[in-house]
Amino acid sequence: MAGSYMLKHKVHPIIFPSFKLDDVPSLDVKLSDISIGTSAAPSLLPPYYFKDGDNEFHLVDGGIAAGSPSLVAVSEVVQELNEKISHFIPVNPNKPIKVVLLSLGCGRGEPALRLGARDARFLSFNQWVPVLAIDLAAAAADINEYHLASVFPDLPSSHNYYLRVEEYNLDSTIGGANSTQENMDKLVKVGEDLLKQTVKIQNVTSFVPYEKPSEGTNAAALKRLAKILYNEKQYRLKMKSVEKGGRPFIG
Repeated sequence: MAGSYMLKHKVHPIIFPSFKLDDVPSLDVKLSDISIGTSAAPSLLPPYYFKDGDNEFHLVDGGIAAGSPSLVAVSEVVQELNEKISHFIPVNPNKPIKVVLLSLGCGRGEPALRLGARDARFLSFNQWVPVLAIDLAAAAADINEYHLASVFPDLPSSHNYYLRVEEYNLDSTIGGANSTQENMDKLVKVGEDLLKQTVKIQNVTSFVPYEKPSEGTNAAALKRLAKILYNEKQYRLKMKSVEKGGRPFIG
């Protein structure tokens, strides 16, 4: 599943879910085209045009519609479950749905606007542009966390697991538009340091992240998530083997 934003004709978000291709064959396009389209961040990379058969696509970064695609991903999984897709393990109605989600952030720095309402009312349109581009995108990501809180419990369990890895205090001098080797090295260092940090959870009332020592470091949480995914994969292989009447798969 991947998402982007369609320009021209009917301007709207566009999702490329693999399980809907039989019903909407026009979405069956090359992964390379989807990847370029969903990465075409306005002002950094040009919008991407390609044609597949009679269908034209005019795409920009999916972040225009969904700054964090986590909620979209969960929605697609729930839709698949509702459609009873054959390759999904049957869900026991008496047990919670097992959803495993890893969300990797791009880093968040200081807000672009730190003014009270009395001062902000005098801002011109051009002065509001940074707010619309930065602060509102961050706010949209916060709202995603708010919605995801209804899907995942606060404490991870064998039934539900959601891990968000984000640098909430990114140095403002490290910008995504700076592709110099020096800046790339700084970003690598940020990532390495982030692995050593304690897992942070977003409070969906105050929207202030807080550390959760019981979860350990981000590196430890990622290893735990990888183990959950590995065990799930082994279980699915075993179920497929049993369904085909063969011997159970032994990992």
